[in-house]
Amino acid sequence: MRLVFLGTGSGGSIQRFHTCIYVELADNRILLDASSGNSALVNASKLGLDLNTIHHLLLSHSHHDHSRGLEYLESHRNVRDIQQALNVYGSDTALKDVRNFFQAMNKDFEINDEGILRQGKSFTIKWNSVHEGDSNKIGDMLCKSHAAKHIAGAVGWRLECGNESVVFSGDTEFTENTIIGAKNADVLIHEAYGLKEDADRLKMVKHSSAYDAGFVAFKADVKQLVITHVSTDYHDKEDLLINEASEIYKGPISVAHDLMDLSI
Repeated sequence: MRLVFLGTGSGGSIQRFHTCIYVELADNRILLDASSGNSALVNASKLGLDLNTIHHLLLSHSHHDHSRGLEYLESHRNVRDIQQALNVYGSDTALKDVRNFFQAMNKDFEINDEGILRQGKSFTIKWNSVHEGDSNKIGDMLCKSHAAKHIAGAVGWRLECGNESVVFSGDTEFTENTIIGAKNADVLIHEAYGLKEDADRLKMVKHSSAYDAGFVAFKADVKQLVITHVSTDYHDKEDLLINEASEIYKGPISVAHDLMDLSI
C-alpha cells in the first residue's frame, strides 16, 4: 500500500494545500478528493506522479477545498488529449454541485448527466453516482461509501484489495458510521480540525477533534491512524493533535503533511 498526501490542510489553511490523497493498492491507483486549484497537479509533479494516468477519483463532498481541483484535472486531461475519462464517484448531491460549478465556467465543453464532453467527441470526466453503503469494484479494488456528518451528500470511503484496507473519513463530525466503515482497517485517515477544547468551534463547522479521530481508531481497532485536514491553528502544533488522539488510541499515530509519501 502506498499513500501520497498531495494536500493536507483545512479549507482556511494558509500553510498547506487542500485535501487530495493518491492511493495505491496492489496494481490499483486512485485519488481521494481533488483539492482546489492546480495544487494536486503541482504536488504530484514534484513527486513524479502523472495524474493523467489515474482514471478514478472518489469524492467525499462538494466543498471547494475538496472538489474545485476537478476543474484543473479536467482541463489538463483535455490539453494532453487523454482518451480515457476520469471517473468521479460521489453522492447525487455532491455531483450535482460539481456539475453546477462546471456549468458556471462557460468553457468549450458540454456537461450532461453522463459527464463532461469536449468538442462533442470525447469525455474528460464521467459521473458515477453512489449511495450510502454502495460498493463499487474498480479494477480488483472494492470501494465502499458510508455517510459522513458534515454537509448534505458527504461520505467517507473504505478501499479494500486483497488483505489491505484503507479508510478515509472525509470531512465529518464524530459519527458511528466511520467506526463501522473502518472496522479492522490497516489505515484510518481521519480529519482533525482541532482539539476537544475547541468543541464549540468544531460543532459550528461540523468537524472532528483529534480525540474523536483517536476514539474512532480505537473503537474500529485499526492498525494505524493518520490525521489530516489540519487547520492553520495546529499546523506547527502537530504534537498536540497526536497527544490528544493517543489518550484513547494506543496504536501508531502520525499527522500527514503535504508531499508525505507513506508505504505500508
